[in-house]
Order: sequence, then structure tokens, then C-alpha cells
Amino acid sequence: MKTREIILKEKFAHNISTRAAIENIFNFSTNYLELVIIDFSEINFISSSAAHQIVIEMKALKKLGVELNFINTSDNVQRMINLAKTDRKNIFTTHEVSVHYATNKSDLEKLFL
Repeated sequence: MKTREIILKEKFAHNISTRAAIENIFNFSTNYLELVIIDFSEINFISSSAAHQIVIEMKALKKLGVELNFINTSDNVQRMINLAKTDRKNIFTTHEVSVHYATNKSDLEKLFL
């Protein structure tokens, strides 16, 4: 079983702000790789775009049969990664808006009573 460990504090100073930063740390060969461990020690913040890129990389590794584990994640980092995993297409719902013009008291009563 070949394992790769990525220690983020060696590459970043407490936060990860860009998608490109995540792309760079996942730029490695997956030949014979079965497990990737990412150590989030001393990482206190991850941007939403960086977290989303982690989710993309996680899915790509899974398709190749490579497991990805996180260790030493702060609550803030874990929340952001979990948020990035959600389906954002259906988060917001919109409703039809109807427009009514009220020019007198009678019109208002029809709308509200």
C-alpha cells in the first residue's frame, strides 16, 4: 500500500486562499497510490474556492481508487469543506413575483383582505 502524506503547514502560513494552491498540492502521480493523507495542522482558514477544489480533487482521486483522509482539521476548515461538498444548484429557490398596482384604498383592501 503506497501512501502519500501532505503536510500543509510546510507550504502555507495558517491559511489557504486560492484554488490554484490546492491544484498545486495535488500535482503528483497517483501510480500505485492507495491513500493520500492531508495534515491540516496549523491551518486555520481555507477559502470557499480552495475548499471546493479539495472536493474536486477528492472526487478525482476516488475515481482512481485512491482514498483521501484529512487529519488535524480545525472546526472552521472542516465546516468549509463540508459546505463545499453541498449541492449548490438547489440551495436557493425563487418564486414568481406578481406586481399589483394600488392607486386607492379599495385596491389595497383587495390585495390584503
